[in-house]
Amino acid sequence: MPIGGCAAALVSSRRVAPGGRGTIRVTWQTGGVAGRRTKVMEVTTNDPVDPVSRYPMRIEVIGDAYLDPAVLVVRGTRAQGAVEAHFDVIALDAGKGLRVTEVRTSHEGIRGTAVPLEPGGERTGFRVNLTFGPSLGTGSFHERVTVLTNSRRDPRLTIDVIGSVRRQVLPVPERLYFPRTDETVVRSVFVFRKDGEPLAVTGVDDPTGLFDLETRRVSATKWEVLVGLSGESPAAPIRGSLVVRTDAPEDARVAVPFEIAGGAP
Repeated sequence: MPIGGCAAALVSSRRVAPGGRGTIRVTWQTGGVAGRRTKVMEVTTNDPVDPVSRYPMRIEVIGDAYLDPAVLVVRGTRAQGAVEAHFDVIALDAGKGLRVTEVRTSHEGIRGTAVPLEPGGERTGFRVNLTFGPSLGTGSFHERVTVLTNSRRDPRLTIDVIGSVRRQVLPVPERLYFPRTDETVVRSVFVFRKDGEPLAVTGVDDPTGLFDLETRRVSATKWEVLVGLSGESPAAPIRGSLVVRTDAPEDARVAVPFEIAGGAP
């Protein structure tokens, strides 16, 4: 029963006798959405004449604000600077004095600030500007940004932020994961330039002090960074970033995010 943004489940039996009835419960996640919306629920059956039935649903979500867009897609290339994007918090009633009190992000590499939209425009509200810093790393990501407001109806508005950030100097893999274990785990990260030009790794920074690090030249264009983790797993998961320093002016610091699973193995 695909609906897009909704979840549907049969409450009654999947078998419906001729002339009988069944019940379907539909749940729609309305976070960040307000106003009138129309959705179409499709029900697939074994009816040979009409196997797919469509049921339009008209919904009105009452709220003080909504996000535009509902999902933010980011595509960027990091070159001597940060990748930036934005979304808007739209007030449905300008007279209520909607304010954004805080912007929270799910990753330390994303910073968000809110500024009022230009007065006199068609819409009233705030623009949330996002900066994706080097510590976010490269490659694909799926993070979330939460906007706190002074609204009683909509005190928290959450948006999914998905996309990818690319750069000239690439680490492979782009992220490291360490499982729960009390044994030594070693991961390799290969670093090279996309354009095939020579590259030198000048060092690796570990802000946490958790890892044993070693670098070695594989060729004139590629280096290997050995990342070792020993000892018992931490009580709680740890997320952070290693920083590989290179002689590439446009990518002098390449972040490699990591996650260490917490808890006893």
